[in-house]
Amino acid sequence: MGLYEQTVTIAKPYLGVAAERFMARQCNAHLNVAPENLTKAHLDDLARWVEISAKLLIDEAKAREFRGKILGLK
Repeated sequence: MGLYEQTVTIAKPYLGVAAERFMARQCNAHLNVAPENLTKAHLDDLARWVEISAKLLIDEAKAREFRGKILGLK
């Protein structure tokens, strides 16, 4: 499983069916990288944007937890 797919797997418990769309948007809009080109070098920025964006959808503690799991992929 590629790195992007791993991020989607992490996102699913938090965002359900919207997980893949959410993660693709983070990659495309905030990192300016195609999801399939995501590397471990992007994970710090991705985790930051995941937390910021997820706070709009889920509570702050869950968004912080989500960020930590993304960072755990390093």
